[in-house]
Amino acid sequence: MPDRRVAPPLRHTLDFTLPKPELFLEKEGLSGWLIASDLQPVLRIEVCFRAGKITENQEAVSSFTASMLEKGTLNKSASQIAAILDQHSAQLEISPGMDFTTISLYCLTSNLRKVLPLFLEIISAPSFDENEFRLHCEIFLQNLQVNKEKNSYLAGQAIRGLVFGDHPYGRSTEAEDIKALTTGHLQSFFNQWYSPFSVFVSGKIEAEDLKTLNEGLQPRIIPGNAIQMPGIHKGEKRIERNESVQCSIRMGKPGISRTDNDYPAYLLTIHLLGGFFGSRLMKNIREEKGLTYGIYSGVQHLQQATMQTIGADVNKENLEAAMEAIRLELTALTDLSDEELMTAKKSFYWIDAERCQYHFCCGRQDQNSTIKSTVSLLLSGANLKPRQAYHRRHKKSG
Repeated sequence: MPDRRVAPPLRHTLDFTLPKPELFLEKEGLSGWLIASDLQPVLRIEVCFRAGKITENQEAVSSFTASMLEKGTLNKSASQIAAILDQHSAQLEISPGMDFTTISLYCLTSNLRKVLPLFLEIISAPSFDENEFRLHCEIFLQNLQVNKEKNSYLAGQAIRGLVFGDHPYGRSTEAEDIKALTTGHLQSFFNQWYSPFSVFVSGKIEAEDLKTLNEGLQPRIIPGNAIQMPGIHKGEKRIERNESVQCSIRMGKPGISRTDNDYPAYLLTIHLLGGFFGSRLMKNIREEKGLTYGIYSGVQHLQQATMQTIGADVNKENLEAAMEAIRLELTALTDLSDEELMTAKKSFYWIDAERCQYHFCCGRQDQNSTIKSTVSLLLSGANLKPRQAYHRRHKKSG
């Protein structure tokens, strides 16, 4: 019988391997990648468009265009679309972002032929129904009003504005922007930017269905985006809210891209600072000083820039003490013991490798995060091999 009072020894997995995408489609302006898996009879199709916030000529038009796609097509209403997806146990996921908009379909392999025509219709012939649009505007404005009462939301808006300035990455949607939108704006934006440039298929899919998907995706050449890279901005902003007993702290600065040679070391440093429960920020500011219940550091990757952030929520009376403690931890990062570095490596290894390998290989539902990680790397132009080599170095040093 093992002694349950003693922690088991740390064991690494034997290898770390990201799934290898296979190029199954390549025509002018469009490439298709297949990540095949026969573990379960399910699949995911993700179609990517260069229709993110960075392409906007009017605030909020990209996110509203994306959100309205499932609210009706030229042949089907929103309720009909929902009924068909529900009947065949399928799910639609629409994700408007800063750089891209992605639309994903999840379904059983056996049901794909019943829902694929609908999926293709949604991404090619939306109706932008006026009634659905007005309802969506009302819901958005209500949610915006609620978010405006949240310190974390206001702090998130402020830090993006400070780091990126008037670049689209730094702008935030206000109520006036929504009131100025019309369905005509959405239709015009769709016509200009909704041409697929990448499609990712993961799971079990028949060759005939891949052929149907190929034929249903018709890319066209769209103009390039002339938006300039965001400049570096400095500053501090404080939003006074007398009715609030807590403060949200957000610190940020530009970071390095995934294609940089120093990226693995950079990512590990961010993880050591505030990426896990035993990180510097958690141990000092949460456990030792008791200034917050949670604090973190992280990285947001965008096509034209990277932003690293530190975030925490503290009581008002602890604000200055918490900010000073964070600054001290930033300056103390150069003082690092071998034991602390190894602890961070092991934590990073398990968080990243278990998500990207174990869940994928075992066919668990969390395999979806593996596919998303791989797709994200491909869209950013990063190479998959350095990430795997990085984990092998961790294993040897462990």
